Amino acid sequence: MFRTPVPLCWMLPAVSNLTWAADAARTIIWIRHAEKADVSGDDAPLSKPGQCRAEVLASMLADSGVKQIYTTRFIRTKQTAQPLAKTLGIQPYDKSSQDEATLVAKLRSEPAAGTVLVVGHSNSAPSIISRLGAGKVTPIDDKTGFDRMFVVTLTGAKQAEVAALRYPGCPDPK
Repeated sequence: MFRTPVPLCWMLPAVSNLTWAADAARTIIWIRHAEKADVSGDDAPLSKPGQCRAEVLASMLADSGVKQIYTTRFIRTKQTAQPLAKTLGIQPYDKSSQDEATLVAKLRSEPAAGTVLVVGHSNSAPSIISRLGAGKVTPIDDKTGFDRMFVVTLTGAKQAEVAALRYPGCPDPK
């Protein structure tokens, strides 16, 4: 039997609306910020490919039920979230003043009816996802892992399931 692969953008709305028992499961979509510009300093903005990837993300998640967006203090996370935030009319919340334990508690306390997007960095995903109860995930390569997405579904008080995905950027104009 021939099976056609299902594009990721068709699966996300279904993944974000999973239910467990009588309560709707809480879903957290964690992504790494898009490609950053090659400039000096630690607060680099997005590059042109990064801006394009942020637009792709907004298109993919426009109907996914995102109700809250968390970013860090860095401009690249804010710029990655901005197209989706604008589309949905959401003001992103800067989580930089929170340590990981506080952020995880906040994510677990979000209303079950909505999906939460967290835009973070390559070094924070494994720890946060583990603290949410979803176990270990493969570390993200700092130089190339701009397409990483983790869909975390909270299934119990300290339990979660995770789907490790990749989302597309824009075609190389070469």
